[in-house]
Amino acid sequence: MAPFPVERINAACERARLYGNYTYPGIRNILRDGLDMAPAYETPFIHGRLDNPRFARSVDEIIGEEVHDERP
Repeated sequence: MAPFPVERINAACERARLYGNYTYPGIRNILRDGLDMAPAYETPFIHGRLDNPRFARSVDEIIGEEVHDERP
């Protein structure tokens, strides 16, 4: 028998899917910490995608001059 009820395991898997965490340790930690019973954020964090990167600058700002792409 599993140490957690099937309902909790399913809820943990759903929460892990929302946050892009597909690892056994990630799901185990969700269950251990009881996060499967806590409400998920309405807008989950998505790895690798930022709407407004805090420190991003254009190439022009970095090198101090206008850059033109000369590819055909």
